Amino acid sequence: MNPRLIKYYLLYLLKAQNRHGLHPPFVYQLLDEVIYRKRCRKIYAEMEQAAQLLPDDGKVRFSNKINRLLFRFAEHFESQSIAFTVDVSNLTRLYILRGAAKAEVITGSHAQCLVCDAATLSYNFEAIQPGDMLIVTHPYHSSAAVANWRRIKQNPNVTVTIDLFEFGLAFCRPQQRENFMLRF
Repeated sequence: MNPRLIKYYLLYLLKAQNRHGLHPPFVYQLLDEVIYRKRCRKIYAEMEQAAQLLPDDGKVRFSNKINRLLFRFAEHFESQSIAFTVDVSNLTRLYILRGAAKAEVITGSHAQCLVCDAATLSYNFEAIQPGDMLIVTHPYHSSAAVANWRRIKQNPNVTVTIDLFEFGLAFCRPQQRENFMLRF
């Protein structure tokens, strides 16, 4: 692990909140019903079996813990369209697509759920609409990623961000304006 990443991880550990003292209902509900909902599910075993059949695509893989969390986010928000502007591993893609079973995979950068990499982010934030979700991978893995993650948090069209260290979430919720670091 590089020293910059260690520094950001230690800062994350110091600043990240759990559900105690967290007041916004939207974020509390996400924390309670999605992030902390870690019960064993049959579909996880099915996907992990399917993963053994997937060819090694050479892409960085998230841990099962993070893939399961991405699955729960995709399932919770029931997005109708998903776009991937980052090369995630076949396994991560499988988890997200199984979570959003009714979603259509589209090309381009405007979908209800956009999976993008913080380091190479190119997104028109004017296009974000209420209900849209950006999943931003690796927000601390390079100086460009850190700068882009800060730019996302400061954008007036992005009103709620949730930092989970390995990835971040950005939402447009006009009635709310806050940035959160949550521990999971």
